[in-house]
Amino acid sequence: GKRFGFNALPPVKAKGYTNPVPIFEPLSPLARRWGRVKKNFVGRKPEIKHLENLAKKITLSPLPVSKLVIVSAEAGAGKTAMIL
Repeated sequence: GKRFGFNALPPVKAKGYTNPVPIFEPLSPLARRWGRVKKNFVGRKPEIKHLENLAKKITLSPLPVSKLVIVSAEAGAGKTAMIL
């Protein structure tokens, strides 16, 4: 079966783009969790706060901003849980 489903929404005007940008709404339960901190997520508060601040800085910047974030750790350290 499908793990991800998305509903196409009307394109929006976005900073740095000439043409409207297509956007999508997640439909599957797994996709709806993206961007939400899990209630039972233990630790990593400073790291999560840093990522939140970076995202706000990029989003609110009056100029186009590009950033690359690399999250590395041993297997089972919670990288995916922290990012999703």
